[in-house]
Amino acid sequence: MVGLLDIPVEIMQAILACLPADSLLDLSPTCCLLNHLSTSALLEHHGIRDPTNCTFDLYNDTPGTPSKADALSALLAGLHIKRMKFLQCNLKTSWYWGGGWPASQPLRRLHRLIQRLSSIDEVVLSFDIYGAIVLDDADLKSGIDILQNLLNMIITKSCKVLRIINPASFFEKSYIFNQPDSRSSITQTFRRFVHRNDSPDWQYKRDNSKGTRLFLTCSPAALQKVALTEIEIDAISLFTPPCSNWTFTMLKQSRVKTLTVSLTWPESGYTPAERSLILSRLVAAVPASVKFLRVVKVTHILETLGFIAQLPLLDTLDFCPWPWQVGLLDESTTTSFPIVLNMKTMCSTAEMLFFMFSRPLTAPRLREIFLAFHIYKEEMFNITTTATSIARLRDSVGPMVDILPAVFMDSVPPPMESLCDGIQPICPIWEQEFSKFTAVMLVGQITLLDSPNTFRIILGVLTLFSGISGLLIKLRPSPKVDPTPIHLEPWMVRAILNRSPNITSIVFNKVAQRIIS
Repeated sequence: MVGLLDIPVEIMQAILACLPADSLLDLSPTCCLLNHLSTSALLEHHGIRDPTNCTFDLYNDTPGTPSKADALSALLAGLHIKRMKFLQCNLKTSWYWGGGWPASQPLRRLHRLIQRLSSIDEVVLSFDIYGAIVLDDADLKSGIDILQNLLNMIITKSCKVLRIINPASFFEKSYIFNQPDSRSSITQTFRRFVHRNDSPDWQYKRDNSKGTRLFLTCSPAALQKVALTEIEIDAISLFTPPCSNWTFTMLKQSRVKTLTVSLTWPESGYTPAERSLILSRLVAAVPASVKFLRVVKVTHILETLGFIAQLPLLDTLDFCPWPWQVGLLDESTTTSFPIVLNMKTMCSTAEMLFFMFSRPLTAPRLREIFLAFHIYKEEMFNITTTATSIARLRDSVGPMVDILPAVFMDSVPPPMESLCDGIQPICPIWEQEFSKFTAVMLVGQITLLDSPNTFRIILGVLTLFSGISGLLIKLRPSPKVDPTPIHLEPWMVRAILNRSPNITSIVFNKVAQRIIS
């Protein structure tokens, strides 16, 4: 008789593709071959073709309900998955009364997966925890143990890149910053003495001074095996108790080269004294190996610049202050203090750089500026005003600094329709400044190459820069395009040269393109 496993693998795969997710998970313990085939089919059911490179959503299951055959279940069941190149877990959960720390159950499952792997190159943990309650000691300790065990396990698996993205707080309202007060110096001195073993977190107390002071710790095994070269911390709660002890200890021990931090301070809850304490601890924790610093979602620009000025070994600063508005969240009294930045390259939005260099700021080592412009669906930057600001910026930084415009685009706004047709605005002020640029970088979605109609936006931007000889195009991949192309079509190259005949170099997604005469 012919057995089930004697059927060709291609036929088995076709059969398994017809089974529901729960049946595929039930089939995984049968044997090694069926384990490989069923878990691969289950992962593909969730849109994952490569088990070593996957992104999945993880929801907090209600206690008492059976576990579903989600993507993490397939990864846990797959015996052939020994190492991973990239893993992104998007955890979505809510606080609920009487249920403990809401992320406990899904993070335990994720910890089991990481523990089973021999190595993992990059991990992205995205948290969406909404709602807020005050945890008691038992729930707080349980949550701390689960989170620290997961983070320590990730580091021991030779992880090179770690990104923690969390718009809210991990342990909401568990600790409160104790505002320094000159009238209570005796009390402050006493608290410093009592909590000297966990300084400088002595300035934080449990909610209403109740409960035990519990903190995450970075294990000795993690400190010995830390191999991180890039870290992204998009969560202020990682800089405050109970997480701050783990974060700052890990940073000090690492040899990170690229660091990304989010400095979005909520309108309420963080006083100037607490912000100053966190930034001073961050300065002390950033290792000398960090050469590239990316700061995102800035709300207090002058405080942030003061923090950056204390990192003299930086080579590149990338500023992405998306929610920031000029002057709205900064005290005017701080503008009189001179700020010295030591990096060689700066990347930021045009509005941000115009604001920075209008203050008492100097950058003696600066040699290159990437000036970012963002074109949105319904609006475009004012060309005349921008040209005036560029002229002032050139005067501020001097002739030794090269300025390269970087235009971020996704669609054609109505004010840009005439530019797409090659019609330049009639205004000698902007043309004099824009013609000085010798190169330009265009950034957008790969869908801009779908048709001549979508490609028009690239040609429209080129209309503004008549003097460029170099063109750099960086287009982000799209799920609809697999794989991402690395070469432009010949008609695209010809259209670019027709619009900008002085171009002698075109680089598309890091690949030099052939220039057709």
